[in-house]
Amino acid sequence: MTNLLEIKPYIHDFIEENLDTSFEGKVYWLGERKNVPSYPYCLLNIIAENKDKRTSRHVGDLTDFDTREGITTRYKTCTITVGVYNAWVEDTYAEMDMDEAKEFAYEQIDYLEGSFEDYPLNDKFSIQNISPIRPLHEVVDGGYMYRYEFDLTIGYNEIRTTEKELSQGVIVEDTMDDEDLLNFRVTIDGNDNIEIETI
Repeated sequence: MTNLLEIKPYIHDFIEENLDTSFEGKVYWLGERKNVPSYPYCLLNIIAENKDKRTSRHVGDLTDFDTREGITTRYKTCTITVGVYNAWVEDTYAEMDMDEAKEFAYEQIDYLEGSFEDYPLNDKFSIQNISPIRPLHEVVDGGYMYRYEFDLTIGYNEIRTTEKELSQGVIVEDTMDDEDLLNFRVTIDGNDNIEIETI
């Protein structure tokens, strides 16, 4: 079964591979951590998952009575916010001044956005849309937190395997004359018990 849980590791690993090494081990899905990680870091947040009207159902070979599996394919889209966070706090980040810390955060998100524009085709999901980059900076104690983000919309097929219902043949012995008409109702319950009732 293909679903979002299978896709999330692919997105996570692609993002970590396309960020600076200072982000190694610091790419998180929202809810994975209870505390704020050290800067810089990248946060991923699923903001919407939608079903599409394009749904198909394949029940396999109807003449194959040994196969009870059917496959339902539902097309879905999912929007994920990708955010890069960096901070400059006075007397803390000696290797970067305030402007460098801001520029570093922007360079990372800009490169990441471009990487998704060139994301290779695969059998898991496709890139549907990438929003413009949004700056969402905040003032923190003694400095600034630089935050840039964009929304990434992907499309994928959610495939579910279901058990199909099989029709069953019923043999009725005809002991009546040709002029007579036989009417009957056949009922099959959930335990495959057959009941034949003349009507």
